[in-house]
Amino acid sequence: MKTKYLLIFLFLNLTGIYLIAQDKIMDRRFKGKEIGLREFLGSNIVYPAEAIENKSIGYSITSVTITPEGDIFEISTVNPICKSIDENIIQVLQSTKNKWLKCDSISINQTFYIPVVYVLAPSGESFAIENPVNEKYNFVDPIVITAMPLLQKFIPEDDETVAAKLSENLSGNDYQKALDFVDELIRRNPFNRELYQLRLSINRKLHKNDLVLKDAQKMQNFIPGVSLDELLNKN
Repeated sequence: MKTKYLLIFLFLNLTGIYLIAQDKIMDRRFKGKEIGLREFLGSNIVYPAEAIENKSIGYSITSVTITPEGDIFEISTVNPICKSIDENIIQVLQSTKNKWLKCDSISINQTFYIPVVYVLAPSGESFAIENPVNEKYNFVDPIVITAMPLLQKFIPEDDETVAAKLSENLSGNDYQKALDFVDELIRRNPFNRELYQLRLSINRKLHKNDLVLKDAQKMQNFIPGVSLDELLNKN
């Protein structure tokens, strides 16, 4: 009987430890927890008309840094899509300034990353996207913003078509045009290491050494102190 009670006690304590481990930092810093932040952003972020007209889609990432007192210290764009989208996200994040919680147990700022995926689909149907990033790096689950273009001309080319045009221009040694297509693919998938390596190689051929260095640094420090490989390692 004692053994039975001991097993129950251990089970309850291990369950408690698991639940604590599952508690996200965001849940302790935002009123309404992470789900509340995602609901707020999903209700207030828009798909700008200019972005729809320009067929702008992609996987935006914006960082917001919060002080221990619960104030917004900085907001910056990690993976831009276009000016109208980037500005709208920053504006909405700025409007959360009274929704962050004070944390007495820390003495340094904390940075959270907000992925927003923009999709132009004929059906206008929204869908969930899995978060590919290790949870410890404070990426919230992606928010999907979908718009249904009224005209066929506003529907962007799919990834395969963009990749085919990239390959065609590389084969023709038209590196400047190839750069446009690899930029577009990175806007859509900012976690693909091969795309950064390809863009680095193209910029090297174009003698754009500052951009070569920028991509090399991006792969080693996708976010401060964390490489792209580390970011995606869920072990």
